Amino acid sequence: MKTSFALLLGCFAIPISKHPAVKPSIQYTLHVDTADLSGWDVEIRLRSAPDTFRLAMAAHPEYDDRYWRYVRDFRVEPGGATITRVDSAVWQVIAPPGAVVVRYRIALPPAERPRGAWRPFLTPTGGLVGGPHAFMYQLGAEPQPVLVTLDVPTEWQIATGLASTNDPRTFAAANADALEDSPILVGRLRQWRFMEGGASHRVVYWSLPEAVPFDTVAFVSGIQRVVHQAIALFGRPPYRQYTFLFQDGAYPGGLEHTNSVTLGAPSADLARDPNVTIPETAHEFVHTWNLMTIRPVEYRGVDYRTQPPVSSLWFSEGLTMFYADLLLRRAGLPLSDSTRVTHLERLIGRYLGNPAYARFSAEAVSRVAYNAEPGALGDYSASTHLQGELLGTMLDLIVRDATQGRRSMDDVMRLLFDRAPAGGIDASNIERAVETVCACDVTPLFSAHVRGAGLIDFNRYLALIGMQARVSYMPAVRNDEPEPDLRIYGWQPPGDSGVKLVITDPASIWGKAGLHSRDRLTRMDGVRVATWLELRARLQRLRIGDTVRVEVQRPDGPFEAIVIVAPPGWEEPSILLAEELGCGKVSACVPGGETRADSVRAGLAEVPEDAVVVLVHDAARPLVPEAVIERVLAPLVDGWDGVVPGVPVSDTLKRVGADGTVLETVERDSLYAVQTPQAFPADVLRRAVASGADATDCAGLVESSGGRVKVVPGDPLLLKVTTADDLAKIASWL
Repeated sequence: MKTSFALLLGCFAIPISKHPAVKPSIQYTLHVDTADLSGWDVEIRLRSAPDTFRLAMAAHPEYDDRYWRYVRDFRVEPGGATITRVDSAVWQVIAPPGAVVVRYRIALPPAERPRGAWRPFLTPTGGLVGGPHAFMYQLGAEPQPVLVTLDVPTEWQIATGLASTNDPRTFAAANADALEDSPILVGRLRQWRFMEGGASHRVVYWSLPEAVPFDTVAFVSGIQRVVHQAIALFGRPPYRQYTFLFQDGAYPGGLEHTNSVTLGAPSADLARDPNVTIPETAHEFVHTWNLMTIRPVEYRGVDYRTQPPVSSLWFSEGLTMFYADLLLRRAGLPLSDSTRVTHLERLIGRYLGNPAYARFSAEAVSRVAYNAEPGALGDYSASTHLQGELLGTMLDLIVRDATQGRRSMDDVMRLLFDRAPAGGIDASNIERAVETVCACDVTPLFSAHVRGAGLIDFNRYLALIGMQARVSYMPAVRNDEPEPDLRIYGWQPPGDSGVKLVITDPASIWGKAGLHSRDRLTRMDGVRVATWLELRARLQRLRIGDTVRVEVQRPDGPFEAIVIVAPPGWEEPSILLAEELGCGKVSACVPGGETRADSVRAGLAEVPEDAVVVLVHDAARPLVPEAVIERVLAPLVDGWDGVVPGVPVSDTLKRVGADGTVLETVERDSLYAVQTPQAFPADVLRRAVASGADATDCAGLVESSGGRVKVVPGDPLLLKVTTADDLAKIASWL
């Protein structure tokens, strides 16, 4: 037997009650037939409509999915009404004044794999409904409050940012903005609640039928710790209730709303790490303040037109990235970058490795971040998130220096939250807020990097805290192998079956071959490529030395390029941050060679000629006890040519043949597993390396040159990280 449910909405101008004395002037009904999950039917009842009115499908300012494309069978009762589609997203109705019923169907587009967490879906166990993907709104009636009643299967629950009423299945929205900004998750849900900052918070999780169990206590605890730190930062929440709408089966991304957020959280990922979604959760949650409350001046209320370019997204996105990372550290939650210094090194490396940031200002990159076709920067690609996070970091250093550490960007964010103009903020508002907090002049930074284009002089700002960035360039490698130059990707315009190219660096092999962003790809090596997935698969199969024939179509005709997949001249920056005084700990960073001997030779070239002793250490062994360093240095004064730490082999060792046959059991009493750091007289190691021999460690080089090497006790802490399990073990020791 098929089942169905209805979603009823009503605009009203009376107090909320379980049974309003006066019927709302507008009532919406959304019907879903679980026997046909291809879409839903919407009915709009206008009790006293004027003779001419317009209904529109709203456009989200960040992700305009243009659901007007999926409106089908738009019709009006009574008969005889005139329907005119005056815009792609607007329908005009002329009918006798009075009661009017409008009906249409939303035919859901083919499901994405994986699906974005903000996009609607329907399954037999639930779905995501509501918002701009479902409801037209009446132009001219945007300020009216809306009543929402949900008629769903009794086993289904409802989760939304809409305000609750006395009826558990009836909710209220203050206006059309709130209605369109409040997605509704329905189905078989798991829910947890906690209080922070005097506000109620609800964590909701919709599971796939085959969901993998995970640690829900750790999952919810991590979220609560982030909420606590965010409220502590801004001083108070801008809402009375907040709802986290997590969905299994959606990829780990999200979309912020005024008092809710939709987030992808695959149960299999959570089973491996219940905090795996925490960085994205923190980012979207900070947006509650820094985007939804501290709003860009270009943001409008509910609108069917595409959001115009936004110039301050470097702040809305970048500072949100800055605080997502910082709040997780304040909450004591694990992060992939172990320290803020490591995090900043990685960000600076990405920034300096992309030529776009020297050509485009933060405002220019911001203007093409939303609702712009890829390739809007030509043959360059830039991230307003990265650019903004680094600008926020430099501003934080300026504020701390100007106030002797008494103030920071925390104070700037609180000031903007408390006093943000009702019409929204732009760069001038942000600049004034920073200068109010620090009582200093930040116009040079804003002129050079926000309104103007040019690389950030990081050492100018790092010097304020006694640090500097040492930048070295080395060949691009991944997993110790040269990395193919894949600075290219493709995208498919909506409703278009073809693929357009995006070149992310004109100096890439693709740009040098004459290809440009927005070239329409037709064939690769004579084979038609019709989708981005097909192009990605071909790119992933490329190896160094391959030759690719790329055929594209341009407005002025076809073009063919021959691309040799090789990384000549492609180097990536390596960043090391160190204190200006005493920074001799890091004197140089050099690329490795094809063999260990080549790498050691390159390193020795940077060692001063008057050095007496050289220690060589594997970076893959991050924990180095001082006692081990003392033990490897001490025997050198007795004339040893090398000293290495080692631990006795405890496992039984067997020598086996090529077919796996055991040839002998090796006596292990005199066997040691050798570690690093390894110590040598500088002249001994130089001669050993110059001999041209090769070995698996430096001690082997010295031994092959006739040197005497001594083994001293090592340490179990000198574990070499070669697998993810090794990394987890190291982390557990810290």
